[in-house]
Amino acid sequence: MTGFTLSRVIAAPPARVWEAWTDAKAFRQWMGPVGWDITDCSIDLRPGGRWTTTQRSPDGGLHPTGGSYLAVEPPHHLAFNWILAGADGAVMMEAEHHLRLAAKGNGTTLTLEIRILVAGPGSEAFVHGVREGWTGTLGKLALFVEV
Repeated sequence: MTGFTLSRVIAAPPARVWEAWTDAKAFRQWMGPVGWDITDCSIDLRPGGRWTTTQRSPDGGLHPTGGSYLAVEPPHHLAFNWILAGADGAVMMEAEHHLRLAAKGNGTTLTLEIRILVAGPGSEAFVHGVREGWTGTLGKLALFVEV
């Protein structure tokens, strides 16, 4: 199992950051690596509820992803898994994420812990890009909520 933690201070209150993660319309505005966008998104915000996105890469390729919520404790802790499946439906990669938000002055300290639980054949490029992808994605989140 591989894992790492990213932290960032965001100049927005925890409630605003929480909404960006849990409202499908807001989520579509910032989620995904730099240069990617979301064409479709659904959020069933409850433990056991599913979330899905279709991400569009810069070359126009569509990449469906999704998972389920493990914990929903507004506005401080959101846990979810992220599953990437191959064309045959087999799980190529599964990662567990724990988002924690803490007030810091007028802003928020965001901590995102990521644990890669499954890294099957064909997932190597995704596994190697997870840290860079999330770093860029959190930058997009900051730009979205700090407006």
